[in-house]
Amino acid sequence: MRLLLCAVGLLFGFALIEGGLRLFFDVTDVPRSTWDVSLGIRTDGNQRGRYVSDDYAVDYSYNSLGWNQPREYTPIRKPGATRIAVVGDSFVEALHVRHDDTFFGRAERRMTEQGRPCEWYSFGVSGYGTGAEYMLIRNHVLDFSPDLTILLFIGNDVMDTSPYLRGVNPWDTVFLLDGRGNLQLAPTEPFRPNKLKRWLGKSALVRYLYYQKRWFRPRNRRFAAVANQTTLKELDRRHGQRFADLVPQDLSDNDRGRLSWQVVEKLLVAMRDECNRRGSKFLLLWGGNRSVIRGAVAGETPASTPQAEDPWCLGPRIHEQGELLSAIAERHGIPFLDLTDALVGYAKRTGQNVYFEHDGHWSRRGHQAVADTILPLVEDLLR
Repeated sequence: MRLLLCAVGLLFGFALIEGGLRLFFDVTDVPRSTWDVSLGIRTDGNQRGRYVSDDYAVDYSYNSLGWNQPREYTPIRKPGATRIAVVGDSFVEALHVRHDDTFFGRAERRMTEQGRPCEWYSFGVSGYGTGAEYMLIRNHVLDFSPDLTILLFIGNDVMDTSPYLRGVNPWDTVFLLDGRGNLQLAPTEPFRPNKLKRWLGKSALVRYLYYQKRWFRPRNRRFAAVANQTTLKELDRRHGQRFADLVPQDLSDNDRGRLSWQVVEKLLVAMRDECNRRGSKFLLLWGGNRSVIRGAVAGETPASTPQAEDPWCLGPRIHEQGELLSAIAERHGIPFLDLTDALVGYAKRTGQNVYFEHDGHWSRRGHQAVADTILPLVEDLLR
């Protein structure tokens, strides 16, 4: 009887908390993911909700194709309109700001107001790396015939791309190097949503604690991988489950970094070539040195780490990846823009942070600064 009373009390308490959260609190929704045989895991289409954290509360709307845009995409171009595609991870998915405040929403509005009709299509999926973005460009983006395709590269993209640095899920889109140094797409298994996780996600209490307040979230091991040998050994074991014959098990940290950037470089070149082959120009955009940009607001200069200690910018120099990307762009003639100076300049002029206080994504001000910066180069490339 006592157990029954305890169970009833717990259920009543849970129902009371659940109802109170739904009535009196702004609780985040969680976009659903699905499996795409031509791409891998991606966000499901036709869903609406509200994305909430300590920094923002924003309504989102995914169109039928699964892109966080209030309009449908069509391959048919408007007569006389220029079309620009923007590809990236969560910075392009942009759940953190209203669509009108995103850099691509602002850019489209300003170009149109200046007498140049245009459509800016965004293709962003949280957690995507360069490999998944290449497949996205090849199998989806270019079907919409953009005049220009912009890839936004962020500091965690190498970690999200390279199986030489971290364990991978069976459904991840992963490229490796074969014995001749060419890109090799690893086989994948279909993504099957966790039914229990989806069921729990219907609870406002679970969404509030797990997703909104980030309680009980497992520590992300990707960023510590290169600096932590114990973690590397664990990742080696995970590699062995899927890539035993493809990924060497005893790579040095330097080899891991070198191979990872070789994969990234080959993918960037493949993107550029595929875009050019199908009539689209290609622009590589580096999201900027976050340490320097944040320091500009506080009037501080971040401590520098000698290049020899982290030559591949995967540890303490992770925010300095722009120098490696710049070198890649120069070697292959890829148009390239580093946003560091522009975001630093905006922060110094306004005294305002371009990132959210508790979140590493661009705020509305950050998106505004990015739009102001890229528009002249976009106009120049489209001439």
